[in-house]
Amino acid sequence: MNKIVLILILFLAVIVVIGFMIFSGKSQKPTITPPPVIKMEDSPKPSPIIPAATITPGTTTSKQVLEIKGNPIDKTDYGEGSSALSYPSQTNPKVKDLIIINNNDDRVISTVQIVAGYETKTIDNYIQELGQPDLKLYGGHRGFFYNVFLTTGQVIVAHQNDGVIIEKITFQPTSKELFLSTTAKQLGLSEKLVETLQ
Repeated sequence: MNKIVLILILFLAVIVVIGFMIFSGKSQKPTITPPPVIKMEDSPKPSPIIPAATITPGTTTSKQVLEIKGNPIDKTDYGEGSSALSYPSQTNPKVKDLIIINNNDDRVISTVQIVAGYETKTIDNYIQELGQPDLKLYGGHRGFFYNVFLTTGQVIVAHQNDGVIIEKITFQPTSKELFLSTTAKQLGLSEKLVETLQ
């Protein structure tokens, strides 16, 4: 009988321990925190949309270029009062876009965007939009014309035969005489083809 009482007490002890474990786990309910109530005056105000800053030849300073584009990859002094700031191209990260600065007045002379392989237009599309170029000049790319549109301040560098565009240059709109005496010289452009020995 002692054995039975002992087994019965042991059995009850085990049941009490198991019951304690079961009920103690269930008695602790997880607390759920309700989401905070947001009042309209507490909600963040949308920031105003700021248009992308543009670089305008003749107006934008080198300091403003740095504010817009950040630090250049490199800077090259061209002599004759101009220098170039190089940035990764927006169309092809393997090449550079240039911003040419007039060191005398610290303003942008022109911008050069490399578009070879990315521009879908040909020179004929620009001629349809803008009319015939005011000047067709020669420059550093053999077999290409530098098509100058003076009133819109653009030079479209296109292949002489198929019209494929490889570069777009912007400058401050000006007269033919002023363009030839300043910007064309700064860009190394000529009205005559200069043959170079290779």
